[in-house]
Amino acid sequence: KKNQLLAWFDNYWYHYKWRTIMIGFFAVVLLVCTIQMLQKKSYDAYILYAGPNAFTAEQENALGNALKYVVGDFDENGKTTVNMTKLIVMSEQELEQAQAQASEEGTTLAYNYETRQKTLEQFNLELMTGNSYLCFMSRYMYEKCADSGRFVPLSDLVADPPAGKNDEYSVVLGKTEYGQYFSEAFSCMGEEILVCLRRPNVVEQYGKKALEEYRRYEQIMVDILNFTVQK
Repeated sequence: KKNQLLAWFDNYWYHYKWRTIMIGFFAVVLLVCTIQMLQKKSYDAYILYAGPNAFTAEQENALGNALKYVVGDFDENGKTTVNMTKLIVMSEQELEQAQAQASEEGTTLAYNYETRQKTLEQFNLELMTGNSYLCFMSRYMYEKCADSGRFVPLSDLVADPPAGKNDEYSVVLGKTEYGQYFSEAFSCMGEEILVCLRRPNVVEQYGKKALEEYRRYEQIMVDILNFTVQK
């Protein structure tokens, strides 16, 4: 029986060796991806920040608390959590100002232009295929992509022109009632931060789950535009 089993296996391996290896390979890949998905932490919202400032842990916590007012507990786990992708890029003017301030304080500010270029490339990828629909950007970063057709017109979200309207697609955060109410929390982002909503890309437009997720961010943006302080 043992010899018969070995003979059968030898015959099977001779005829189906590569097919078995391929099936095994894809099974392992599927298993690894499944484990990663199960272990991946879920957030109620993914948000993109592209601007000149890095945040301290305290500032990031304050930002999270401010964003919770419009995000909501979408995954219904009893907690509202926000993940923010932070891309730090300075304009030449912002860099000069930061270097001048560092000089006044008796320190120096090193700026890596190679890292800057990689960050700009990541920025473009985020706007095309990233998790974030809701975007907070410096004017410098916004103007790099304002005419790209990647953002949702404000008129598609609200009937009347919102407070703080900058152009067809964005509002100045500090001129909205939401931004003014949470001005202390948002001050760490920098001056004149613009808020806009990224359009779903071609793949996302035809995916039911992706479109459902986009609708959540659409509502978040509407809530920012319509935010009023109860008096």
